[in-house]
Amino acid sequence: YIEGDDNNKAVEIYNPLDESVSLDGYSIKKGVNGASFSSMYTFSSSDEITSGGVFVLCYQSSSNEIPEEICDADSWSLNFDGDDAVGLFNGDILIDIIGVEGEDPGTGWDVAGTSNATANHTLIRKFSVVGGNPNWEISAGTDSDNSEWEVHPNNTFDFLGYHGVPGCMDDTACNYNPDATGDDGSCAYETDCAGECGGSAVVDECGVCGGSGIPDGDC
Repeated sequence: YIEGDDNNKAVEIYNPLDESVSLDGYSIKKGVNGASFSSMYTFSSSDEITSGGVFVLCYQSSSNEIPEEICDADSWSLNFDGDDAVGLFNGDILIDIIGVEGEDPGTGWDVAGTSNATANHTLIRKFSVVGGNPNWEISAGTDSDNSEWEVHPNNTFDFLGYHGVPGCMDDTACNYNPDATGDDGSCAYETDCAGECGGSAVVDECGVCGGSGIPDGDC
């Protein structure tokens, strides 16, 4: 969930199951300023999420700073603020929610002990949470321990496009992380003279790894 500056808005849905999930019949609704839910976006019959994958829906705007290649779809209708409740529905069944339908919190709702966290923040579901929660009070929690969410600063896009553990997923790289569930572009393939993967140390003229070279005269 991203509610950032201006048009930086996105919602990411994760599939924790061992099989693909069709999004046919699913929709995202919002309750504006304490109003009841109304339709905001309806997924197409061809939309699906592979096992362990995500679907990223972004607000369609030329001023949206979220990288376009991360978005699986974009829509002008995905326009919400921090004080608008946002719900994921399968038909008429509420699967997951951010905020409270029929309630206007002012600026935003508190999450994990952070005030107004649904406004100008990025919320990321903890990897230990493997299902939606229609009970926002329990989902939001009161501190970082009992909340289902991690609260990140405004305009944080680093975790968008995957869910889980970031890292290098190429097993030919020297910093391959077998526990990673999302490639973060950090793969390195060479070690420096100090044996550091992706390091920058080089051997100087005096044969010293990471040395300063020849400042005056001979080595």
